[in-house]
Amino acid sequence: MEPLKHECGIAVIRLRKPLEHYQEKYGSWQYGLNKLYLMMEKQHNRGQEGAGISCVKLQADPGEEYMFREKALGSGAISEIFATVQESFRNAGTAKQIADVSFAKKNQYVCTDGARTALRRRLSRAVASKDKDFGNARFVRNLFERAIEYQAQRLSSVAPLTPEILEQLSTEDLESC
Repeated sequence: MEPLKHECGIAVIRLRKPLEHYQEKYGSWQYGLNKLYLMMEKQHNRGQEGAGISCVKLQADPGEEYMFREKALGSGAISEIFATVQESFRNAGTAKQIADVSFAKKNQYVCTDGARTALRRRLSRAVASKDKDFGNARFVRNLFERAIEYQAQRLSSVAPLTPEILEQLSTEDLESC
């Protein structure tokens, strides 16, 4: 990798709020991507000859892609990069889906009321009995993964499966793990 020199410009965007906030306030969940494009064009106008972007998803699920990188050289580098990004959206769904915030989020699970109660009980017990090696995030991630495994076992005999059924964690799923 080449070292960054005084000729290099870096633009960083960090979204600190959920995508729904940007959809509601600015009319697009792609607000951060649009701002990044504008910042990179300003750098290009100052003589930048190449460009690249990388995106890191901070709360990715295990096995889910959490990093994206694209780079290009030449006077049309920025346009080329963002054409690639937009192409990935076009290949993923219809225009209506792409404009929808929920399209941008994956692996959404919904807990039934009973499952929420079971989850609260389980977390309260865990926190009450924690020791010096207890990790909140690790515990919750493992609990969630086990609940999904139990859900998969429970649903193996259910037909037909709808998206609503697949997204719903039940009391049984959370009490079994």
